[in-house]
Amino acid sequence: MRQHIRQELREHIRDAAAEHRAAGLSEEEALARALADFGGPEQVRSELEATHGHRLLMAVVVDKAMQWKETTMKAKWLWTTWAYLTTAGVVALELFFSWFVVTFEMPKMERLKADGIIRLYGEAGDSTISWVFSFLDGLLWTWNTLAWWIVLVLAALWGLFEWRVRGENKPFMRLAALGTLALAMMVVTIITAGSMELPFLNQLRDMGRLSASAAIRRMATIDASVGALEQAMDKKDWDAAQKDADHASKAITSLSDAAGYFNETTPTNEQPTVDRFQERLKAANEALEAVKEAIREKDEKRLKATMQRFHEVYGPVSKMAP
Repeated sequence: MRQHIRQELREHIRDAAAEHRAAGLSEEEALARALADFGGPEQVRSELEATHGHRLLMAVVVDKAMQWKETTMKAKWLWTTWAYLTTAGVVALELFFSWFVVTFEMPKMERLKADGIIRLYGEAGDSTISWVFSFLDGLLWTWNTLAWWIVLVLAALWGLFEWRVRGENKPFMRLAALGTLALAMMVVTIITAGSMELPFLNQLRDMGRLSASAAIRRMATIDASVGALEQAMDKKDWDAAQKDADHASKAITSLSDAAGYFNETTPTNEQPTVDRFQERLKAANEALEAVKEAIREKDEKRLKATMQRFHEVYGPVSKMAP
């Protein structure tokens, strides 16, 4: 309808301009005169209504309504899609956090327990610490045992919902379900984060004392590496000797780092002992560097001398351990 009316208007203006050009006006002047003769919007509307009745008005109204409906639907689709994506993204990030804790952080906490740095279960009467680690154990069991079953059940429920539920509220019901899942996962995420922090905060004062047992274990690693180094010396296995010397050097460096922590947390009256302990470790590491250099040069005589120097320096360390 609108195309037909537009065509009529163009033809009317073109005929009027042709008449003015026949009267001697230029093409631009003829077009301007034709437009001026055509009249303003009100005049055009009245003439069109006289010619076509109210059909023109209804066609315009319907056309505008359809344009508004199309714009509204596009905006609704855009914001609904964004809401779906952000809610699903929150759920995915919460699941990733839970998986990261179970896969990477909990094994490290078990290692700290084995080293005596932290106790994973609270003392008698400390129900909070025991509860949070029971929660972590349950989380670990869920990931190892029920994770795929939960995924299958949720997928089945989602498929059943898409199959059976009909109606204009279905998109909002779907979004509400995702939001509820995100809220539930947020509760799990908060408890998980708190469960990872509370044991450290609860035992912060005892960590210096508990780390002493970890230092003893590091010293046992040094002794084992040095023993293997001496056996490699007797066999003149230079490659094995180099490898054992590297292991011993790394263990001494780790023990020195632990001693630095003791140095920061040790009471004033015990400070001289810790200082001497660090000095001995530094001297032992320097002697071990000389051992490694003798191994690289395959100098057996120098190797025996540097090993003797290492034993002289490192021997008293076990008696000075914090």
